[in-house]
Amino acid sequence: GKRSYKLGDIFICCDELGWCTKVTLTSVTHCEMREVKQEVAESEGFKNTRRLFNKLKEYYPDMEWDGMVTVIGW
Repeated sequence: GKRSYKLGDIFICCDELGWCTKVTLTSVTHCEMREVKQEVAESEGFKNTRRLFNKLKEYYPDMEWDGMVTVIGW
């Protein structure tokens, strides 16, 4: 979905596993899933954007290929 984030330092935490880490957001991009760049998929360990989408569908079953996504960089 489309989410707003401010650039700068944030903490990403997992209460279930008991960890937190500080990251610096350097970019926030909103686009349709089908418009996500190949290099984004590759940076996440996928051969292409379609495979990234298929994995994300496991966590977000209502996600659509032409639906809006937020791509963050750090």
